Amino acid sequence: MLKNRQHSFPEYTDITFENWNTARLAYATNPFDQAEVDEAERCRNSASAVVGILNFYEFLAVCLVEGELDQEMLFKTYRSIMCNLVDDSRHLIAGMQQVNPNTYEHLTALYGQWRKHNARDINGSPNERPIPSLG
Repeated sequence: MLKNRQHSFPEYTDITFENWNTARLAYATNPFDQAEVDEAERCRNSASAVVGILNFYEFLAVCLVEGELDQEMLFKTYRSIMCNLVDDSRHLIAGMQQVNPNTYEHLTALYGQWRKHNARDINGSPNERPIPSLG
């Protein structure tokens, strides 16, 4: 799934709702051009992978709320991975929440608890930034 995500949405790059939606709806304008058909499919798979990974972390967040998982263990194993993903996806999440405020509500709350203020990614760029409010 991570390899599919990387095609259109590499790590440490912002994923906007508009870019994600364009990738999700990609199609080949020339169905006889196999390279174009393949590229459109890779874009759709990339958009699907982003949502699949976000859904996994939403599931983990719900499990924490329900007491089904150990928060300390999850914090130690997934905190930085999850926070990097949410930072990359913060504009996508905000766009989805504008349509449905309940989208990724548990993940958003967990990210708010776990993110480090003034964090930097491996490139030295700002990371773990808040999810913008578009409302």
